Amino acid sequence: MEDMTLRRVLTAVLTATLFFTAAEFIWLGSEDVNGALTYAGRLNGALLLLVALIELAALAAYCHHLATGTRLAGYAGTTVLVAIAASIIVLD
Repeated sequence: MEDMTLRRVLTAVLTATLFFTAAEFIWLGSEDVNGALTYAGRLNGALLLLVALIELAALAAYCHHLATGTRLAGYAGTTVLVAIAASIIVLD
């Protein structure tokens, strides 16, 4: 019973982290792409939007894993790992 509770809490934390980090990247990236005064600022915004797409792809892959119960196939596991690393970098 305790193991299932811990698993559900960790699943909820992971999905919330991926979702809210993607939302933060989208918000900051769109602000930079639309309003940056330099080319480097606009490029930084585009990079943030690209990382937001990676976060959303990882969230979709993880939700697919939860729904079907199968292992993450292909590059889905790598995508989730990269997205979690990006989330940890942002949270620091």
